[in-house]
Amino acid sequence: MEEVRIYRSVLRKEFFGGLFCMACSIYIVICLAHGDGRLLPLLLICGPVNLWMLYEVFSERFKHPYITISNDRVIVNGKQGKYEIAFAEVRSFEIEKLRIWGYKYNSSNITVRLVNGRGFVKVIDAYNLTMPPKQLCDLLNERLSMTS
Repeated sequence: MEEVRIYRSVLRKEFFGGLFCMACSIYIVICLAHGDGRLLPLLLICGPVNLWMLYEVFSERFKHPYITISNDRVIVNGKQGKYEIAFAEVRSFEIEKLRIWGYKYNSSNITVRLVNGRGFVKVIDAYNLTMPPKQLCDLLNERLSMTS
């Protein structure tokens, strides 16, 4: 079976924040072109911040896949580093349930239960991915059943 790669989705607020900084930088450049030199320090601050925001948005999306699902393992590239979860050690993948004031809500976290009953090994953050958390959990459980 082929390898499945899942990326983080570009957040709208980050994208529109970068777009807003770009518009501010263009406005300041136009003001400087017409002889208003008071905005130069603001341009020196907005310019690098704008470039950094755009780099962060697009490097997160296009650099590395966040989750790679192969035939025998799941590789997660998290902020704390890269870790692997072998299907041979997993009993099931489940969407984490939150209990708030007596009501149960599905969260965007997927918990991993081990075969030998040691509890949870890792929590996969499935927020803001190109695949919904329920579909990702179903795909992981389907791959898990194929390996057993």
